[in-house]
Amino acid sequence: MKKQGTIPAGALCPYPKQIKWHGNYLKIAGQVRLVISDAMSADAVDLFKSIWNNFTQSKVKLNVTTNRDLPPNSFLLAAGDTIPTAVKLEPNSTSALTVDEHGAAACGLSETDLKYSWFSMLQLLACGNTPRAEFWQLPLMSTQDSPLLKFRGIHICVFPETSLEFVEKIIKLAAFLKFSHVVLEFWGMLKYETLPELAWPQAYGKKQVRQLLHTARQMGIQPIPMFNHWGHAAGAREICGRHVLLDQNPALEPLFEPDGWTWCLTNPSTLALLKDIRAELVQLFGKTDYFHLGCDEARSHATCPECRKHDSPKLLADYLNSVNDDLKSRNIRPFIWGDALLETGKWENYIATSRQDQRTHEALDLLSGDFIINDWQYGITDKTKTATVDWFIQKGFEVITAPWQNDGNIIALADMAIAKSALGTLLTTWHTLPTSMAGMATAAGAIWGGSESLKYFGGITVLAAYLRKLRGGPVDFKNAGWRKCEVNDSSQF
Repeated sequence: MKKQGTIPAGALCPYPKQIKWHGNYLKIAGQVRLVISDAMSADAVDLFKSIWNNFTQSKVKLNVTTNRDLPPNSFLLAAGDTIPTAVKLEPNSTSALTVDEHGAAACGLSETDLKYSWFSMLQLLACGNTPRAEFWQLPLMSTQDSPLLKFRGIHICVFPETSLEFVEKIIKLAAFLKFSHVVLEFWGMLKYETLPELAWPQAYGKKQVRQLLHTARQMGIQPIPMFNHWGHAAGAREICGRHVLLDQNPALEPLFEPDGWTWCLTNPSTLALLKDIRAELVQLFGKTDYFHLGCDEARSHATCPECRKHDSPKLLADYLNSVNDDLKSRNIRPFIWGDALLETGKWENYIATSRQDQRTHEALDLLSGDFIINDWQYGITDKTKTATVDWFIQKGFEVITAPWQNDGNIIALADMAIAKSALGTLLTTWHTLPTSMAGMATAAGAIWGGSESLKYFGGITVLAAYLRKLRGGPVDFKNAGWRKCEVNDSSQF
């Protein structure tokens, strides 16, 4: 990571791989002119306008003009009459941003990369805010940037206590911090045509969710559908004892193993239902490269009389391979958690949930190489502890590391993914996102530029400042920030 000059306090998350600070500031006041290519999408233009207004409190007018000669995926922001000089990408860079005495210039390999430059510029603008004098300022600087990991994801759960307004805020913030993907898992909170009992009565309709998906794509973050295809079949946290389907319709019990926690893989009705669910989710989410199948903690796998007649690992592998065939026909690759593919007792200090009586770890050698394995290892805080990642890579699979909550764990698994040239890292949040938001900024920096980039971020108060500006306002207590309460926040949402 190269840097020169003075670093404005709290500026830029994630921090660029190469940056030069040239001293002094560019004054932004009254109005500015944004020159864009006529190839830029209307969604991107709308995004630039709305976020600009939020960050300048609508006190600096943004006049947008197009120039057919301007290369695609670039912009020029003029603070006065003189248009700034265009910037070009250096080798191995995916985005670039400069600020000189005339304005800002940026370019990217894609429109999303250009959005990243816009977000970086607004982060700098936020740090140069001087509203008392009715103007803003940008530090003179130049960057060349690219992420160290291709896949930079965050996993968001939508519980009955979770509002879509909250999810939208987090998606906007994740995109602003340059996460590339968001995995959305609806815990009984999405209404399906396939089977009404898949959702609680208060669940969200598709029209509401489509708006959420549109917001994600407009911000430059790709949404990924998730539905548990093996364990966690209850659609609810086991600690709460609920079951979305069976609490509403006990007659559906044959779809599951006897305890209801795991789908029954020998019941044709189960397989048909899950296929219909996948089709419905793919249609709702639109174009997506991935589908998360879950497949963790399936402790009651093959416990019903019919499933016990089958070889446990082969039953699992045949089932998952058939699901992969279905997704492959739609040009979608499946994610699965890795814990049930690791044998308990053979991986000291690592999470492994395959027992000798289940032998699900033996399915690993029978699985299609199309699967991408999410290796969640929440106890690892040493980036050299790569045994499980090495194992999955050795077996021929692409790997995405998956940390949770603890900064040491997040940093270690991000650095591990970078060192092993893994596909990326997926930050899991489960029920703790509102109470551990600092981890989101930690992950954003670590998965973009490694642990070295984290020393320049201003912390959770800067994160809150970004969120306020992305959301716009004013808002009431309920919709401010990211926690439901100031004290006794046991409900999380």
